[in-house]
Amino acid sequence: MNEHEYIRKALSGLHASENTLEEVMKKAGGRNRLSKFCYVRKSVLIAALFIILCFTVACAAAVIKWGGFAFTDGMSDSEKNALIKDATMFYAREYQDENGNVHYLDENGDEVLVLSAADAAKYELERQAAREQAVLESTTLVDASTLPFIPHIITELTVDADGQFAECALGNASMILLHPTEKDGFDLKVGDVVTITLDANDKCILEFGQFKDGIFVDVGAAFAQQHSYSFTIKEPGLYCFSIEYHSAGVSTFTNCKITVE
Repeated sequence: MNEHEYIRKALSGLHASENTLEEVMKKAGGRNRLSKFCYVRKSVLIAALFIILCFTVACAAAVIKWGGFAFTDGMSDSEKNALIKDATMFYAREYQDENGNVHYLDENGDEVLVLSAADAAKYELERQAAREQAVLESTTLVDASTLPFIPHIITELTVDADGQFAECALGNASMILLHPTEKDGFDLKVGDVVTITLDANDKCILEFGQFKDGIFVDVGAAFAQQHSYSFTIKEPGLYCFSIEYHSAGVSTFTNCKITVE
């Protein structure tokens, strides 16, 4: 593995601001209009990318150690708390010296790559593009490129005959994609009401998405601890539903269920 490949695996993506997203919720008043919500999310991304590319002297950028998703079925409360603690620990991965050169470090703090400021800016853009491409290729259920914003990770979760899906932990910009067991989606008709419910260990921002025949069509968000969000189906088709975490930290989820009425 060369140094560039090592860095690509060692460094994580962008993390949005919880305070910014809470302001979105206040302005939007519950279910957001897609255009306004996407505009704010893109603005947050641009701001975060600018901060990463600037590499303020003597202030190393920080990235999260875990991948953004974990199954928590069967975990005790103490095990979940340990997971949250470990997942929210940040480690310095790069810094800029007095000459403007950017030094990249591995998880042990050993230097693995040094780039000029110009090369580092180009490298960051390439790394972001490579990360997004990997996310797009991580699911065959939907066309993730139709999303207004590419998440940090997409994890496919099956929904059983009772509508239940796995308990899990999610980090910022991490998405789960729900579909029935051994099927690529829910075969729904006009007027069906799909409700997604799940309980978090704390109040957090979740965004609920809807895909029809693999294409992203609708979105809504809520700031709560006990989440319940419904979609009314307007056109017949094969549907998948997503949940994306938009708080700044990590939350664990139980009582996860989707119902169709």
